[in-house]
Amino acid sequence: MTIQEIAAFAPDIENATARFFPDTEALYRQYHRWPELAFEEVETARSQAAQLRSLTALGADMEVTEGVGRTGVVGVLRNGAGPVICLRGDMDALRIEEANEVPWRSQIPGKGHLCGHSLHSACLIGVGKILTSLREQWRGTVVFCCQPAEEIGAGNLAMIRDGLFTRFPRPDHALALHVSPTLPSGSVGLTPGWSFSCAYSLIIKVKGRGGHAGMPQTTIDAVVLSAAIIMRLQTIVSRECSPADTAVVSVAGVQAGNDMFNVIPEEVVLRLSIRTYEDTVLQDILTSIERICRGEAIASGVPPELFPEIIYPTVFTPSLWNDPGLTRRIEASFQTVLGMEKVVPQPAMTFGEDFSRFWKDGGVPSLLFWLGAVAPDLFDADGQPKAPLPGLHAPDFLPDKDATLQTGLLAMATAALTLLDK
Repeated sequence: MTIQEIAAFAPDIENATARFFPDTEALYRQYHRWPELAFEEVETARSQAAQLRSLTALGADMEVTEGVGRTGVVGVLRNGAGPVICLRGDMDALRIEEANEVPWRSQIPGKGHLCGHSLHSACLIGVGKILTSLREQWRGTVVFCCQPAEEIGAGNLAMIRDGLFTRFPRPDHALALHVSPTLPSGSVGLTPGWSFSCAYSLIIKVKGRGGHAGMPQTTIDAVVLSAAIIMRLQTIVSRECSPADTAVVSVAGVQAGNDMFNVIPEEVVLRLSIRTYEDTVLQDILTSIERICRGEAIASGVPPELFPEIIYPTVFTPSLWNDPGLTRRIEASFQTVLGMEKVVPQPAMTFGEDFSRFWKDGGVPSLLFWLGAVAPDLFDADGQPKAPLPGLHAPDFLPDKDATLQTGLLAMATAALTLLDK
């Protein structure tokens, strides 16, 4: 639709949002109370499928398929000839104990929706109801992708390998939203181009020759070698990457020895996290890691058969590219419906998000936008937080429920209708 058509249509979108907000809010509470981890989203997926099927009662031509990519669900809403768009909502929770004392807090010890996926999933169904109720006003096909396992970067790939782009209508565009821990509720944030970095994790097994701590000369100390490797790894970004490139190399875990004080262990395990946008930069970083591990091992007198072993991931999250043209188009619609002041430019982040595979693996022009989730009264007159705000994955992260849900419904429905025919 054109901007003029969206502007004329805005009151209808707002009325439909108000109509289906109570159902969406109740669904959000349900999902938030009963979180399920990656590829364990059995009950959430069953609910998503039932909710999508229930759209037939509103007159939808809806086909629902369960078990796509293990626990994924795909709903296809057909409404005449026109563009095909895909709306993605992720379902999985985190292995974190929720600290929020609210009636809808997690009822599962040690598991919680501390990244907002409970809201994403509920919002996806609410948008389905909005689009179905307005089906006389648009033409095209909407594919609802209820995705598992985003937190481990494996769910989108699992659905693609199970035929997301072949068994179902191939989308011309794909859209997703993600709650923001820094934007006030009622607003949305947009980042054209690179929006999220890759999330690439690997393991280095540093080997040596163990022995008595009182006789270190008889050993090849894997702890000392690991320390040298860790320090040298920090020079990759500072001395080998261009200052114009975003790159992060973090040693996020070191495991060595046991509770004995008099034993030098023969192996140390390092866990690394790498973040960057460009594939060429990632490959350069991996080459540097290999060189450093080998070089420090040689300097420590490690024989070739004990050189460090690098274990590469079988699955990783590629960088997310927001199609610039698509972003500008949706931005204009958001400004028309939400208001200019509610649409906020956002910097690129070094989070991982496997929605990136719609573009990376499928070549589908895509956009993930931020949905403000912080109560506005937590900001001062200059728009700065009055106190530190809980971040994503923090035990006390919790969206400002009503305003965030309402804006999510309104924004995603607006974005979808922008890409559909009138």
